[in-house]
Amino acid sequence: MIVRELKPNVYSLSAIDWDRKLFDELVPLPEGTTYNAYVVIGSEKTALIDTVHPSMTADFLRALKSMGLSRIDYIVSNHAEPDHSGSIPAVLAEYPEAKVLANVKCRSLLKGSYDLPAETLTLIQDKQRLSLGDRTLQFLWVPWVHWPDTTITYLEEARIAFTCDFLGAHLDGDQQADDLRTHAVEQALEEFEGFALVFLLGVLLRVAAQVD
Repeated sequence: MIVRELKPNVYSLSAIDWDRKLFDELVPLPEGTTYNAYVVIGSEKTALIDTVHPSMTADFLRALKSMGLSRIDYIVSNHAEPDHSGSIPAVLAEYPEAKVLANVKCRSLLKGSYDLPAETLTLIQDKQRLSLGDRTLQFLWVPWVHWPDTTITYLEEARIAFTCDFLGAHLDGDQQADDLRTHAVEQALEEFEGFALVFLLGVLLRVAAQVD
């Protein structure tokens, strides 16, 4: 598990899966894949955006504890598939005060997948804003930009969009954008663009006809 500080009090947690060979039983993964979650710490509240695949839950919980998080107030579920939501039950067990935030479609899918208490699930609306104190999240529902429940979460003050599976690529985690400075930049970008194109063709375009 790799923990990176993207900006002050904004962190990414990346779980590298070297062994996964197919995504959605369709897309080959010659470089494995990475499950990414994010933590935003505000002056009053702390939000976790997505979790990781259940096969990585134990490492994910250790990473959260290593950050010194004594409390998580919100778990934002951008997408209900298990590579995003699979560790939600375990996180709730460790942080029972947390509320799971999801749009109406995502909430329905989470209910069908996990035995979550009803009081933990909170409905969010398109363009709704949520204050964490000195940080503000805005939720943008983008159905069928990958799946009918897809949400993009935007951190206004830092101007960071957590784009779910939009603008994605399957990489092993060692090829993050921040690391391009230590490699041949043009070569690294070409490799990333290739993986991003495979993701676009294999994951997004097959549902493109559904996009409004």
